[in-house]
Amino acid sequence: MWPTRAWSPGTSRNRTFICWVSTFGCSSSVTDEQARRFLAAGRERLVDPGEAVTVRWSYARTFSLVLSGRLEVRVGERQMSVLGKDDHFGEIAAIDWGRDFSYGRTATVVAIEPTHLLEIPASALRDLMAEAPDVDRELRRIAQERLDRR
Repeated sequence: MWPTRAWSPGTSRNRTFICWVSTFGCSSSVTDEQARRFLAAGRERLVDPGEAVTVRWSYARTFSLVLSGRLEVRVGERQMSVLGKDDHFGEIAAIDWGRDFSYGRTATVVAIEPTHLLEIPASALRDLMAEAPDVDRELRRIAQERLDRR
């Protein structure tokens, strides 16, 4: 595993965020300041092929954006999906689902090729969701859809 480092400022980070929120039609509902705070909380991580980013049932709460590379999402031995640039994962574990209830990781995610991630603490994701109802609604819909596919 390569070391992690703080997400560096610049226009590429803004493009990454815009691409991500655009995938579910919410880019216009997020202010520049909200995007800046969300991205500033992130840390870059480089992952080698075959390396597990997260393991099913672990209690990590990190939300990840895929900046480059590809990852396989597995439940047991079954491949659920392949993620690539501008995809995300970890929203199910990161979302606060209610008092005294939360999910551990529902899948194992393994890099298929060298992969570059932006890892965001769950608290930063929840802050963005609280401030941007469209993002909240869409991430909860995606999380529920992914839970239903298991």
